[in-house]
Amino acid sequence: MTKLEKTSHAFVIGVCILSAYLLVAPIIKRPIGRAHQTTSPLLGKRLDLADVRWSRRLNLVVALTTKCPFCAASLPFYQRLSLAVKSSESDVSLQVASPEPVDTTKTFLDEGGVQIPRILRASLKAMGVVGTPTLMVIDSGGTVKQVYQGKLNEQQQDEVLALVHPPQE
Repeated sequence: MTKLEKTSHAFVIGVCILSAYLLVAPIIKRPIGRAHQTTSPLLGKRLDLADVRWSRRLNLVVALTTKCPFCAASLPFYQRLSLAVKSSESDVSLQVASPEPVDTTKTFLDEGGVQIPRILRASLKAMGVVGTPTLMVIDSGGTVKQVYQGKLNEQQQDEVLALVHPPQE
């Protein structure tokens, strides 16, 4: 093989590597499992769940499954959130909705140290939830005001906690 052939082969290999990097890098760098406040089709819609009356000023519903790794990773935040709701003097409720049996979901939450008084068995698809975990902020009329999908980062956790304990003016 001549020097020119070796150089051209090296050049072609370099171009292939560069092309592969340019195609694959955006996929690799995309955050997976990170939460984002979303423009969900749920926003602005009324959420109807069996036996649920949206009588509180603020209603938080966490949709999760016990097999979801991001749900398990979110348990420490749900523990903080449940404690914040329990200690809150404001009119706030926190509920969990899961397609799994209530006992299964309760065991999952208990093992994570999360005490949530109301666990609902509900079809996530029927609710319009496309991924777990999903945290919905619902007003007293049952209208979805905010939706967070995935594991929340610290800033997003603080946003949700601030809804429970609004800053004093």
